[in-house]
Amino acid sequence: MPGTHLGRPAAYFAENFLLPLTTLRERQTMKWQFYAPDILPAWVAEMDYALAPAISDVLVWWGQRQEAGYPYRQRDRAEFALARAFSRYTRRAFDWETDPADVLAVNELVQATFLAIMAFSEPGDGVLIQTPCYPPFYEAVRDTGRRLQTSALVDDGDRFSIDFEHLERQVDPGTRILILCNPHNPTGRAFRRDELERLADFAEAHDLLVIADEIHADLVYPGQRHIPFASLRPGLAPRTVTLNSASKSFNIPGLRCGVMHFGTAELKTRFTRRQPARSLGYPSAIGIDATVAAWDSGGDWLEGARHYLADRRAQTLTTLRARLPQARMYSPEATYFAWIDLSALALPEPAGSWCLRHAGLALNAGETFIAKGEPRVRLNFATSQAVLGQALDRLANAWHASNSPVLSAAAPGPSHGE
Repeated sequence: MPGTHLGRPAAYFAENFLLPLTTLRERQTMKWQFYAPDILPAWVAEMDYALAPAISDVLVWWGQRQEAGYPYRQRDRAEFALARAFSRYTRRAFDWETDPADVLAVNELVQATFLAIMAFSEPGDGVLIQTPCYPPFYEAVRDTGRRLQTSALVDDGDRFSIDFEHLERQVDPGTRILILCNPHNPTGRAFRRDELERLADFAEAHDLLVIADEIHADLVYPGQRHIPFASLRPGLAPRTVTLNSASKSFNIPGLRCGVMHFGTAELKTRFTRRQPARSLGYPSAIGIDATVAAWDSGGDWLEGARHYLADRRAQTLTTLRARLPQARMYSPEATYFAWIDLSALALPEPAGSWCLRHAGLALNAGETFIAKGEPRVRLNFATSQAVLGQALDRLANAWHASNSPVLSAAAPGPSHGE
């Protein structure tokens, strides 16, 4: 459907890629099968949309060809076709020239994070993380025997910002790595150039290797721009490993395919000395084909998705302000997550478990992202207008029912079915 959405991308997306709740309930994915049917899921990072046509075509091709041998693409190993597609993608999307020779294929970015930490540090070395953060980052530091160092983003009244003074206090001579999540999960920040420049100064001053997880790079809203950290200036490339994948922006995490980009050939060599390429394994050929198709031919779908998600972001903000004004959140600049503070509700238990028990609504618990985050939840709004409306209604209705003696006595919360 190339070009059919010009001037109306959100409507084009809604007309072609929304799925009814009955279909979603049948999906054999973690989002829709982990909880009992009476629970409405708005948690794990899956979108409730049909696939981009370019990706659907790949799946059809695989089914028709009945081909599952060793993949060879463009007269070369399939992972090299992936590397070349990544370079085309970075040039087109970010005006960032990347050398395919500096790319390694991986199954997924959590794996890549573990491998980079093990390659560029030793047990006991410090790894600095900005919190709240994607929970597997904590595992990647602790499970590899490294020393966790954290610096929390601060609420400056307009957004969550980097606390550079605190960051300076956290670093020490044993700190080796900074993990940067940009766009940021769960706050939805797309860090500005001046913030990234200052962070680059910090990394250079302390000689830190930067692992830049940029998996949400495509999901940035109008008025914002994603700037790859390694592209800021030449001096950063030798100390930056960029992680990316089509899995979030095109909703294909089950196809297991991502890339590690090393800023220089020397940095890649340092990595492969510690982690031989053969020890990494390779993504499946179907994952590689789908990712290449997404990056090369998925632009119409992605543009429609971004506009439709912007509408769902507005729906989330408008509904909460009208029906649950005690809830506090900033409009995310990127991602499809709402990082919601329910502190003002003074809930008797962590907000995530309260929502599950009383609203029949599965959200990500705030304490998994940051210590003392119990009053917060992460809501995934990458669904239809109707399903999101149900989710927000459940949250607001549960709160109002819990504050009405008659309703709270008559209507116990649904079982979460775990």
